[in-house]
Amino acid sequence: MSVSGALTRFADVTVAAQVHNIFKVVLLALVALHVLAVPFHRIVLKDNVLLRMVRPAQ
Repeated sequence: MSVSGALTRFADVTVAAQVHNIFKVVLLALVALHVLAVPFHRIVLKDNVLLRMVRPAQ
């Protein structure tokens, strides 16, 4: 549990709850951006970056 989440739960700090929710949205947006980067690289750029990450060159 993050510090802001702990303060929200145990100390009932409203500002910590707001900060926690902002960080949650930012983190979810970053995860979504990374997931959407896979089809972008595969379809638009056609650079097979995912294949290079899964099976690196030897």
